[in-house]
Amino acid sequence: MKKIIVMALMVLGTSAAFAQTDIVKTVKKAKTYADAVQAAQGMEALSEDEQAKVYDVLLKLSSKEFEADKKNYDAARAFLECATNYAQKNPKGAMKYYVQLNDARNSLLDPGQEGLTAQDYQKVYDNLHYYVDAANIMYEGDYSKDQGVPQITYFVAVAASQLGKDKEAIRYAQPALNDSTYGGAAMSIKLAALRKAVKNHNDSIEFISEVKDLYGKYPVGAANDVVLQEVVNYYSAPEYKAELNKVFDEVKAKDPNNKMLFALIGQTAMNNREYDAAIENFGKAIELDPTFTAVRYNLALCLNQKAMEVIQSTPNGKPNDEAKALLNQSVEHALKVKAEDPERKVANWAYTLYQAYYMLEDEANAKVYEDLMNN
Repeated sequence: MKKIIVMALMVLGTSAAFAQTDIVKTVKKAKTYADAVQAAQGMEALSEDEQAKVYDVLLKLSSKEFEADKKNYDAARAFLECATNYAQKNPKGAMKYYVQLNDARNSLLDPGQEGLTAQDYQKVYDNLHYYVDAANIMYEGDYSKDQGVPQITYFVAVAASQLGKDKEAIRYAQPALNDSTYGGAAMSIKLAALRKAVKNHNDSIEFISEVKDLYGKYPVGAANDVVLQEVVNYYSAPEYKAELNKVFDEVKAKDPNNKMLFALIGQTAMNNREYDAAIENFGKAIELDPTFTAVRYNLALCLNQKAMEVIQSTPNGKPNDEAKALLNQSVEHALKVKAEDPERKVANWAYTLYQAYYMLEDEANAKVYEDLMNN
């Protein structure tokens, strides 16, 4: 009986081997890419060497069909998908198709742009992710060799985020994190995806630890600022004040001229109604960047609030010299904000100016900005 069982197993093994060999042979006989794909069903059971033979045929056929019609987007996607899969097993083999890889991915920019225009994020993702994947093959993972990658991969990350593909959003945001234009926005997408995975307290601790570790790794663009903002938001509750101050001290030691650091210290102080500290730190941020419009507006707002406290402390409830000085500073900053942001897209400077002029008892100017607020 034992011998019979052994013989039966040998027969089964031989049949499987023949079946696997038949896959390779059948694929090699295929005349079209679609036929080859059909013949390749079950290729996962093949040896690495035999899988490579199948992919060689698939790549040749898909490349040939793309070359025959370079406006055939289905053929371009099929070729790039095949090349991406093959590159995981044989990068050098995929590199033989360098020219076709470049042509195919560039051909998909048009339908990708159509998707962007129509806000069809599935269409954006289905086309543009191949541009980045092909770059990974062509430049052996060194995306810096392709100037188009940061913009394209950012759009792919946006599409992935909109489609709820969180892992893909993180993956495609990565090459754009250190870009001067898209770094901050790409980091926002990555952090949003990571945040969605937080389900409990332990997840929350792991999340903020990972976020803090990102600071300083992407110095170009605004990625660092986004990371710092996330950390500050996490520690915004009063019970985390010690942890937040520690973060501020650590960042200040590493980067003493970080305007966003002082902006966030000021923001935290303003939220806690610590107006002296807010005014001081907003002022430092503006010294580092006089065009920091949002911070200049917050500074004007805090000067108003500080002046209001002073007025409330006076016996007659009228602005004394200290309050007037604060309000005049507020007006000066608010007028600069007005010049920088005439359509009030960044800040509602009209209200701040109305408030300052009202407390200064300048009825004419107060009326001007009151009317503007109501229009």
